[in-house]
Amino acid sequence: MRLHEPAAAAERSAVAAAEMEFSRWGWLFHPQRITDLGIDAQVEAVDDGFCSGRMIALVFKAGDAFFSEAVEDGWLYRGSNAQLLYWLGHSLPVVLLIRQPDTKVTYWAHVTQSAV
Repeated sequence: MRLHEPAAAAERSAVAAAEMEFSRWGWLFHPQRITDLGIDAQVEAVDDGFCSGRMIALVFKAGDAFFSEAVEDGWLYRGSNAQLLYWLGHSLPVVLLIRQPDTKVTYWAHVTQSAV
């Protein structure tokens, strides 16, 4: 029996890397610890040591498959319409973060109607 699927391990690594980066900025990182409907974490900006109340919802993807369709200024992400509608209708701004496991570089995009 396999203990870890490669894609799941890569996604957990992406979440951990983002948590370290946001923590370095002094922001609060709130990972989803339960099975969710598409949001993997939330971050809250901290200004001068005070919680700002400004939250961003984060969605993580990881793996080489997400870098297979290059476009002029990045890569094309193909998700489901249900996923997109959920993200666009979310009460928080949603940012999609995609991590390339080999380079350990994470790219991001704000999910908006104009970015679709």
